[in-house]
Amino acid sequence: MNGHLPPNARGRLRAAGAVISLAIFALAKDTLKIDCTLHALRHSHVSQLITAGMNILIIGRRLDHTSAAITLRVYGHLFDDTDAKAAEIMEAAFAKMRECLS
Repeated sequence: MNGHLPPNARGRLRAAGAVISLAIFALAKDTLKIDCTLHALRHSHVSQLITAGMNILIIGRRLDHTSAAITLRVYGHLFDDTDAKAAEIMEAAFAKMRECLS
C-alpha cells in the first residue's frame, strides 16, 4: 500500500476511520461466521436500534449522518405508526393534570 490507505469504490482515499471499520468488520465476519456485506450489516444495525426504540439522533450520529433528516429519509419507513402511542402519552399527561387539579 506504500503508506496510503486503500481507495474507496469511487477511487478516492478512504478516511482512516473507514479503514478501521472495514478491518473490524472483516474480523467480526470471520469470527461470527456471517455471510453479508458491510452495507447489509449497517442496515441490520439500524433496524435493530429502531426496533429497540433508540432515538433517531443517536442512530444518525452512529451512522455519521450530518443530520437526522438524512437518517429519517433512509430509514423512516422502519418506524411504526406511533400516532396511537402519542395519543396514549398525551391522555396520560392530561389525566395527571386532572388529578393535580382535583
